[in-house]
Amino acid sequence: MSNSKSNRQKRRNKSKVSNQVLINFDHRLCLSSGRFDPNSAAELVIFIIKRTNSIMDLYKNHAGIGDIKRLDKEILSHVLFSVMMELGDISALMEAFERSEKTKPYAFNTIDQHLASSKKIINKIIMDLAEDVANQDGNENICGSIDTAKTDLINIGILFRELCDAIKKPSIN
Repeated sequence: MSNSKSNRQKRRNKSKVSNQVLINFDHRLCLSSGRFDPNSAAELVIFIIKRTNSIMDLYKNHAGIGDIKRLDKEILSHVLFSVMMELGDISALMEAFERSEKTKPYAFNTIDQHLASSKKIINKIIMDLAEDVANQDGNENICGSIDTAKTDLINIGILFRELCDAIKKPSIN
């Protein structure tokens, strides 16, 4: 009797799962191998970093030539929120990669620090923009901050690639 009840419960749970709508984010996080492995993860993180740095370059170029004030605050906010979403994608990939590994190399901590630094910089620019602070950082300071965030992202790419390469090659003792 309990076996029959157990089977009914499994069928109900299976039915609930099949009724859920699953969203395919392959267009955003495309893995060339079709599965999560060190090669595809490194490739994807590098791609996200390039996309993020491109967005920040456009923002920086407008700030550098003084055009930033001509753009609508809402547009600028959306540009910066796009950067935050990209950083969130990198965080999600890092979390998935950490779960897939049995050990947690020191590089994960360093990458997390670079991600936190980049997020803090972009959040500050967003907050200053939203608050329209009278003493808001000048364009020069914004450009310097963006350069710092870009450097953090480049370091993330280098560390992540090295981490993936180390995982692919087992150590020889």
